[in-house]
Amino acid sequence: MLTRKNKNKLKSLSQRGGRLCPVGSKGSKGSSKSSKGSKGSKKSSKGSKGSKKSSKDSTDIYTRGDFIARGTHAVYEAIMPNGNKTDYVVKEVRGTVANKEHEFALAKLAGDLGIGPKVMWSRVCADGVGFLVMERIYGFTLDSLKSPAKVAEYRDQYVAILDRMYDAGLMMHDRNLGNFMFGHTRSHPTPRLWIIDYDQIERGYAGPREYGFWFISLEQSPATHVRIHLIAKIKVQLNTYMRFRKPTVAATTRTNIVKFIQAESKQGGLTEDVVRAIVEGGLEGAYRDAFQEVMV
Repeated sequence: MLTRKNKNKLKSLSQRGGRLCPVGSKGSKGSSKSSKGSKGSKKSSKGSKGSKKSSKDSTDIYTRGDFIARGTHAVYEAIMPNGNKTDYVVKEVRGTVANKEHEFALAKLAGDLGIGPKVMWSRVCADGVGFLVMERIYGFTLDSLKSPAKVAEYRDQYVAILDRMYDAGLMMHDRNLGNFMFGHTRSHPTPRLWIIDYDQIERGYAGPREYGFWFISLEQSPATHVRIHLIAKIKVQLNTYMRFRKPTVAATTRTNIVKFIQAESKQGGLTEDVVRAIVEGGLEGAYRDAFQEVMV
């Protein structure tokens, strides 16, 4: 949970200024290529009015503004050095280089598919921090809605997003309501539903299409509720385990899954054994095998 103290700390950090991996500094990967370049690049830097405009609009001059939100990663306003605000945000991506590259690639792909905000720029700095600049969504996440009935009003757009992902060979494992946002962007003034988190999206997926994990009716039984909500959360944990298959990762995965089961058991008025049986019955193939491996 992000406390007010931590939020203020993040906000103060964001206001220290400085470009995001500025060209020519120690902190930018691949900056020498963009700063030195070839004759062609020198020509383009002088160029016509159009090239001057693109140089002026370069995201290298953006800095982090006020803290906006924190999910898997922290998100800030993207501002100009003179303090002027923009219609973009800066997403600070941490983790391994592979995780950053995955996040960047999937974010750009989502933007190209029209299911995520348009990505303007991304880079991994020499200090290991990655930055992703994209259009800002002015709206709200679905987890801010108070009832399943309200959430269900966005079912058609949600299904359309998943269909577009399946058509592109993508599978979104973490379909948490907080990973979907309804609103508009600079290039799409009409409000619509977007995905805003990409680290649990699988590429090259060719399995069955799954829908509706997060769109439940008020009439559903506690067991159905557990099946719908808990399985998706556990799949996220199992994805990490299947990626590494190390004893330490298995232990962490098992601890997290046990906590999920205990919480659902308490909330749903079911025994932990019943909840575990519901989960195991809802997992198939590699997921079921991985679940049995970590839960021994």
